[in-house]
Amino acid sequence: MTNYCVGNVLEISGNKIKIIMRQNTNMFTYYFDGIKYCGITIDEYVGIIRGPYKIVAKVEKESLLDNLKDKNDHTYSIDRFQRIIEVKV
Repeated sequence: MTNYCVGNVLEISGNKIKIIMRQNTNMFTYYFDGIKYCGITIDEYVGIIRGPYKIVAKVEKESLLDNLKDKNDHTYSIDRFQRIIEVKV
């Protein structure tokens, strides 16, 4: 069985973890290996694999990080925003 990786851990602070999400994980539904999954949103659960352990955490907060950091530029590009979620173990 292969695990579908939805993001990478950015920061661990106590029992709160910040995760940078990969593309397409904000959709309501997506498919992986022919299986339908719900998108990752607030109050959903994610599993974090740490060695032989699987840590289960609940999504409490999500935000967007603007890579351009220019308030006057309103153009859209695919790589402009990075989605960050904060989960609690």
